[in-house]
Amino acid sequence: MRDAVDADADGLVRLLNEAPFASGETTNEQVAELLTSWRLHLAVADDGRIAGCGGILPPTGERPRVMAAIVQRSNVDMSAQLLDWILHRSTDLRHERVGQVDLEMTVPADDRRQCELLKRSGFSLNTRLWLMERPITSETTPAALPEVVVEPYDERHFERFSTCYAEVYVDQLLVDPPLDRSALRALVETDAFRPDLSALAIADGEVVGFMLVSDDATPGRIEISPVGTIRSWRGRGIASGLMVHVLNQCARAQIEVATLLVDADSPTGAMRLYQRYGFRTTSTLHIYRRPI
Repeated sequence: MRDAVDADADGLVRLLNEAPFASGETTNEQVAELLTSWRLHLAVADDGRIAGCGGILPPTGERPRVMAAIVQRSNVDMSAQLLDWILHRSTDLRHERVGQVDLEMTVPADDRRQCELLKRSGFSLNTRLWLMERPITSETTPAALPEVVVEPYDERHFERFSTCYAEVYVDQLLVDPPLDRSALRALVETDAFRPDLSALAIADGEVVGFMLVSDDATPGRIEISPVGTIRSWRGRGIASGLMVHVLNQCARAQIEVATLLVDADSPTGAMRLYQRYGFRTTSTLHIYRRPI
């Protein structure tokens, strides 16, 4: 067992792409970012290959939790050892902050071995996430939305979009207040962001809903995230209008598959909207938390 270094990049790419429950294709660029932002600890096999990896992402002012993950090959089980390292390093990080700090780990629901290990180690299930996808086929006729205009994302609306985002996610489990405006700025400035496929719902000059789109690592696939409608505008067809706009733009751009991640227990009932528009669940993730 040892800490990861930059020279481990190629081995980490192979591990993340070959491990069970791998989702999509992990690129060298993504691993380079992981090595910069995460603290990674490796289990190395006798043949020199990386057999498993534990990682932690330190908390920030906007995200007062330590994020952690374990990835390993199917023929090894180093979960207990890697989790011990995660708990030890997380305790070190806890001493650097004031107030309660939680440790959060996201695990495929089908990985019962790791789920049971987390439960035995004091973690509790916090959130269930559905990974959903839908093939892009033909265009759909949009419904009329009185008082609202749905249009592609435009940079001139960033401040209004940020304000809308902050209000939308005040009652969501997956986003911690206060609003991390810098993360939103980074999202819309990344090369993967697709403003031409994204949509904003605008009423009286204010953004009341949004649906942003980014390219997936796999060509021909896109990811829809984040999505939201201000509480006072919910139930008026805003989300449907945004979805039709995005799917039609994707069809014109010859996108093959749209993907998204949704809180299965969302108070907005978002999963029902996605199912209505042809999205089907491909896998489920469980988010576990425990105080440090």
